This record gives sequence, C-alpha cells and structure tokens, in this order.
Amino acid sequence: MIPVVRFGRSGLRTSKLALGLSRIHYLSSARERQNLLARAAALGIRHFDAARNYGDGLAEDALGRFLSGRRSGFIVATKFGLPANRLIEAVPLAAQPLRAVRSIARRVGLGSATRPNLTATGLRTSVEHSLRALRLDYIDILFLHEPSLVRLAEAEVLLAEVNRQKTNGTIRFVGLAGAWMQTVDIVKSLPAFADIVQVPENDWSNAVLVPDLTFGAMRRGPQSVFEGALESSLVLNRLKAALLRRENGSVIVSTTRIDHLELLASAASGLVS
Repeated sequence: MIPVVRFGRSGLRTSKLALGLSRIHYLSSARERQNLLARAAALGIRHFDAARNYGDGLAEDALGRFLSGRRSGFIVATKFGLPANRLIEAVPLAAQPLRAVRSIARRVGLGSATRPNLTATGLRTSVEHSLRALRLDYIDILFLHEPSLVRLAEAEVLLAEVNRQKTNGTIRFVGLAGAWMQTVDIVKSLPAFADIVQVPENDWSNAVLVPDLTFGAMRRGPQSVFEGALESSLVLNRLKAALLRRENGSVIVSTTRIDHLELLASAASGLVS
C-alpha cells in the first residue's frame, strides 16, 4: 500500500501519493469519474486535491458524490481564489461548448488575466460553495489558489476570517498552493497562511523552504481531453525521485486513466522495497 506521511508544519497525516482532480472533468460520464476515485481509494490514496475552478465545479461535485457515506479516513483539499465559471456551473450540460468559446476568447486576448484580491468575503462565499458541492461539514485543507502578496492586500481581515472558519470547524488547515517564488514571499511575510505549502515539484529548493505537497513532477505538459500512453520509465523515475526527495511530503498526480493511476500507485508503494 501507499505509505502514510506526517507533514512537519501542521502534523497532518495523509498518503504519500495524492490524486489531483484538475483533469477529472475530461471524463465523459459520472460513472467514469466515480470509478477513477474508487480505484484511487482502493490503491491506498487518501488525499484528494480539488479546487473551485477545476471543471468549473465538477471536480468538487464528483468528489462529494464519492465521499458520501465514507468521509472518514480521507483528506480533502480544495482551493479559494480562482472561481468557477458561474454559467458553466449552473448549466453543466452546456459546459463543453461554453469552454470552447472561453478557450477561443482567451487565445485572441479577450479573456481577462486579472486575478481578484483574496478577501474575507470571497473566502467565506467560496467555502460555503465548496461545502455544498462536496457534501461535507468541513474541509481538511483550504488552499489560497495561486496567491501573491499583491492579492493579499487585505491580509489581516482575511486571516481573521480564516481563524473564524477554523474555530467554527469548517476548515482544519489553511495553505498556499501556487508558484514557488510567490509562495516563498508569502511564507516570509505572512506565515500564518502557511499551515501547509503546495508548489511545483520542479521549482522548489530546500535551501529556502521544504513544501508539504508538490505537483507537476512528471512534466506531462498541457492538460488535454486525451491522455496518451504513459512513458513508463521516464515518468515513473521522475515520480520516484519526487517521492524520495522529502521524507514527510506528498506528491500530487493527475490522470484520467485507471491504468496510469495503477502504475503511479505501484511506484509509490514500492518505495519501501
């Protein structure tokens, strides 16, 4: 089975391999999505990484359906800061054409690249949406999604809301999930937001900060509705190197294919041998 680790800053115990849900909306049916999540759990993955904007709400919804009646033993992480598209979330049957239009608009420069400030009101609303979608009473980790000091202009008020959510039991830990240098800047200036740190595997340096979670270890390139064959030796060697790099850290993998997931889980399980 996949080993369990204990994060240094928070003390959170979770599986050394986590499943990221940024691709799960590429699966064409709810059954396929549930099968993927069920297989991940059977392989020993106990950590699921979602976000409000993954699949414009679909990732949280799929995870919530899977966790119904089986919450105990799983770590649920989601994110605040990059919102779901409200129209797609409200009319999921129109998701494919709406995403196509959005993609074209971005390519011709019509899509806004501006990211809103991270505010207390925004966090509160996002948590409420996430809890409904996930069908949960609490979230284990609420990450600020791609944060920066510029987006944290109201840091004191935001932190007060984070602490209120913790006191109310709606979130257990707050964390940072984003680019390496921006994350380092925040940890130095506002460490109270960094119970748990999640950054790209190929960017971090342990001379500055050791993250709890990393992603992008296999460098699979841009996400696509299609996943080709896994280049076993290259990809698995990269994953093993990432898993071995931190004794008490986890690595997030994202895939829509159960055969890929089984290979990745086997690599993580075999680390002790």
